[in-house]
Amino acid sequence: MLAQKFIHELYNSLDKDLIDFWDMELGIGGVVRTEAKTHNISAVYLIIKTLGYFESNEWLKFTPSMVNGEQKFLIDSVYSKQNLYDDLSADEYRYSPDENRDLIATYKYLGRWVIGEPLASQKKNGKETHYFYGGYENIPDSVKNFEGVELNGETETVFWSDSDGDKHWSFLGTTRDEVRQLENFSMQQF
Repeated sequence: MLAQKFIHELYNSLDKDLIDFWDMELGIGGVVRTEAKTHNISAVYLIIKTLGYFESNEWLKFTPSMVNGEQKFLIDSVYSKQNLYDDLSADEYRYSPDENRDLIATYKYLGRWVIGEPLASQKKNGKETHYFYGGYENIPDSVKNFEGVELNGETETVFWSDSDGDKHWSFLGTTRDEVRQLENFSMQQF
């Protein structure tokens, strides 16, 4: 899981207007993203719920920056089910965290948990890319040694990769049995 102290540190760094506009509540857990080549942490995503939408996860994305010689994670964007732009083609929308709430990207969830198959598609700047489900894999040292996670003896977790090859490591509290059920359900569907 993501460390509670770390989650609250990130959440407490947000502008109150941002929280109030989205009527935002923290969910449980999140995702740590690592770069394909270096395995360095390039982003952290916290699960949130906005405007009373509780059916599935929404996200806050934070990216690392050096502030006064210290690494800090700063808010990058908000992923919400809420459609502010009359674009009905997507399941989720990514907005800038400022008061303009610019639309950055849109997402379609494909409902497939099959290793090597697309899990979701992203449309950004007119280009469509995909996220591919990877199953369980050993957690890299960069994540194991990151103060923002509490592994409690875990050595593996679910991940998905994007079109850049970056990996998104899940710390959502999903058990291996729950993942197997998703994988089996997906394979029966198609």
